[in-house]
Amino acid sequence: MRKVLVILVSVVALGLGSTWAQGDITLGASAGFPYAAAHVSIADLAAGLDVRANVVFALSDYGGGDSSGFGVGADVLYGLDFDLGIDVDVYAGAGATFTFGTDQVALLNAFIGGTYPLDVSGMSGLSLFAEVGPGFTITAPGDNILVPVARVGVNFELQ
Repeated sequence: MRKVLVILVSVVALGLGSTWAQGDITLGASAGFPYAAAHVSIADLAAGLDVRANVVFALSDYGGGDSSGFGVGADVLYGLDFDLGIDVDVYAGAGATFTFGTDQVALLNAFIGGTYPLDVSGMSGLSLFAEVGPGFTITAPGDNILVPVARVGVNFELQ
C-alpha cells in the first residue's frame, strides 16, 4: 500500500509540475457522504479530460467495516456538452478512494456533477460544485456494499 501511495504522489507531483505554467490547476475542498476532501485538479490532460487527486477524511463507517480515517484517491472527470440555460459546466466522472481506518476500505464511484463559477468581489477563478452518484465499497473483512456518493464543494483556479 505504501508503494501505491508513493506512486500516486509522484504522478500528481509530475502532473503539477508540467501544468503549472499553463494555469490549469485548481485547488478545492468538498464535504458530503461518505467523506470530506481536499483536492488538486489538473485540467485538460486530454480533450475534455481532467484528473483530480484527493486527500480525504471518511466521516463515517460507510463501508461495512471501520472505514473512518484518512485516505487518498483520484478521480477522472469528463466535460459534457449540456446547455442548461444557466452558467453551469456539467461533467461525468469516476474514481477510486482508499481509506486507512481499522479496516482498509476502497470506494469505487461514478458521479455526475456541475460547476457554477462565482465572481465574488472581482475574484475570478472561484466556483461551487456538486456531485452525486453511486459507489461500491470493497473492504478487508469482505463487507462489500453499494453506497450513495454526494458532495458539495468549492474550487479555486490558480492563475
